[in-house]
This record gives sequence, structure tokens and C-alpha cells, in this order.
Amino acid sequence: MRVHSIRRICRVLATAGLLLVLGVLLQASQAAAIGFSGKWGSTGSAPGQFNNPTAVAVGPSGNVYVSDAANNRVQEFSPNGAFINAFGTTGTGPGQFKYPWGIAIDRFGNVYVADNTNDRIEEFTAGGTFINQFGGTGTTDGKFTNPVAISIGPSGNVYVSDQDNRRIQVYTPGGAFITNFGGPDGSLDGQFVFNEGIAVTGSG
Repeated sequence: MRVHSIRRICRVLATAGLLLVLGVLLQASQAAAIGFSGKWGSTGSAPGQFNNPTAVAVGPSGNVYVSDAANNRVQEFSPNGAFINAFGTTGTGPGQFKYPWGIAIDRFGNVYVADNTNDRIEEFTAGGTFINQFGGTGTTDGKFTNPVAISIGPSGNVYVSDQDNRRIQVYTPGGAFITNFGGPDGSLDGQFVFNEGIAVTGSG
């Protein structure tokens, strides 16, 4: 797992809409050219602070959810960066995290989090109430070794980048295993060496 030193969220207004970026990734001149509009967060564990934020997702309401990995929580903010809520604590029980990494939100506002070191995906309501979990440590179908990223397809299916197993796994919205692809480790067409980010197009 990689450790990110960035401790704040930047917001950039691009021509295609609102782009959320982890950290200061642009030169001042570059940011000005495309409409840099602000940032929020600082290093710490208080509400609204971060310790190794790893992923950002925007819900149907426009609220922003951030995986605050080293604080073992997800934080929710208004579109302008006002702190709203945080959920998750350190542990292995339902609703707890050990290094939450990727995050994705479905069309109903439910929040899916890749609970990295616990090798599972957890699902929450928009307000942070635990709904479900699936996965577990292993190499067989439906199991994970270091899940790092999530994307939701147009049908609601959940796609997970199962990094150390060098594959992508697909689940129903409720967490039932459907299929996987990729693996084993390799450079041939359809194989992965270090699969991390993932995205699903509008056509699936």
C-alpha cells in the first residue's frame, strides 16, 4: 500500500464541471488558468482534518465524501467544504475500518468503501449508517487481497480493483459475486501488474 503525504482537498472548476483533486497538484498559474476555487482540510484527527486522504467521491446531493485512511474514517463535506459528518472507527467489526482506501457512491447515495487492510467492501447509507459488507481475505472468487478502488456501473454493479490478486472483481449492488477478470500477474493483454484506479463508462 502506498502512503500519501497530502493532507487537504483542493477543488478546481474545470470546463467540464467540478473536479475534485487530492492535494495541490497544480502550479499556481495552471490553477488560475482553469479556475482554482479553493481548498479545505489540514493535518490532524479533528473533524474536517485529514491523515492520508486517499479517495474522493461526490454523492447525488453534491456532498463530497473523502476516505481519510490513516484516521480510519470517511468524512462528508458540503460542496463548499463545510464539514458535515464522519463515520467509521478503527477495527474489524461492521462499520469499522483498517485503512479505508477507494470510495464510490451509487445513484441512491449509498457509499461503498474499500476497507483495504480488512480485505472487504463496506456499504453505508449517505448518512454513514452501516448496511452491508462483502469480500474477505483470500484468492478465490469474491475474496480480496488489498482492494484499493471501487467504481459503480450504470446497472449498479460494483467493480473492485483487487490489487494483490491482480484482477477486477464484479458484484451485484448487494455484494453477490458475479465475475472477475485479469490475473495472474503479467504483461499480456488482459493481465495486470499493479491495478489501482478503476472507472466504468456510462455504457457499462
